[in-house]
Amino acid sequence: MSSILGLILDTNIKSWVILEKKYPKIKFKSFLEKLLLFLNSFKILNEKNKYIVIGNNQFKTEFIYPNQNEKEEEEKKSFEEFVDSVQKHLFTTQKLAKKSQEKQPEKSLLSQALSRSLCYLNSEIQKDLEKDKIPKFLKQKNIIKSILTRNKLENEQKNTEEKKTGNISNQQEKTGRNDEIKTDFLAIQPRIFVIQISSDSPSQYIPLMNCVFAAQKSQIPIDVLMLSSQDSQFLQQAAKLTNGIYFRPEIFDESQIFKLMISTYLIDSNSRSNFLFPEPININNSATCFSSGKNIELGFVCSACFSIFSQFYPICPTCKSKISILKPFSKIIEDENENENEIENEKEK
Repeated sequence: MSSILGLILDTNIKSWVILEKKYPKIKFKSFLEKLLLFLNSFKILNEKNKYIVIGNNQFKTEFIYPNQNEKEEEEKKSFEEFVDSVQKHLFTTQKLAKKSQEKQPEKSLLSQALSRSLCYLNSEIQKDLEKDKIPKFLKQKNIIKSILTRNKLENEQKNTEEKKTGNISNQQEKTGRNDEIKTDFLAIQPRIFVIQISSDSPSQYIPLMNCVFAAQKSQIPIDVLMLSSQDSQFLQQAAKLTNGIYFRPEIFDESQIFKLMISTYLIDSNSRSNFLFPEPININNSATCFSSGKNIELGFVCSACFSIFSQFYPICPTCKSKISILKPFSKIIEDENENENEIENEKEK
């Protein structure tokens, strides 16, 4: 069974400089060499395997491989050509940095990279479905085609024909499913692999989670390799919701990281049940305040742009919309606490 991998590489220069200073055993150029070895190993597993590489930094997201300007590109790519593609991406990024007159952003645009990767993977899924000649009545339904199995497609077609003739059993009509459906997936298996260095950006939370929910609905797992001294709460949630793998190594050594990539992230989703992986950590699913960046249990949400804040603002700092509320939420909580105290005092009397 072939796979298609959407690799998202964090190319934020500031983050890489900080990482190299803190951990001298890891360098950006030598890491690219290890990354290319990983991609070549991915191709060796199955000659039909495909992959894309998307560069992601604080200014732009761009396809590093394949080159979108060229109609066809060789499948085999040398290390020099791969590095040249990354350098071109970084060169255009530097131009944007010089042109930027405002304060330069420090966080990477991860949500844009995820959305572009999902679009590409879904287009490949559509091509795969067209090759398999999926029945038209299923294409008209709003069904997530990446999770449908060939056996399920055949059974659903049979059930539809039986419904028309009135020969379907009452149990099948109630449940709308066939218990004999097997779990063999379609010919192509998509997944996303994120190599992230930059920390979370609160303004990226909503667009990022929208991408995560889209991947979850399409059953596209998001694997994360976090090369930072701090965990990413957003990417932890992304990996958990999509049944992906999240791991942040304690030892930042290129050889150790390469072994981790080969032994953990090279394995496809269907084969992972046969292997042992790092135990999942306790993930905090709370939201993040857009202004302070702190985790919050209770907060305020703008009804226009859905920005989340830990305190009440009459005007949304994100979209500048006026927020009309009778009284702040904190005041409502105080009033409820006062009412509870009064009830307890009356009971004591």
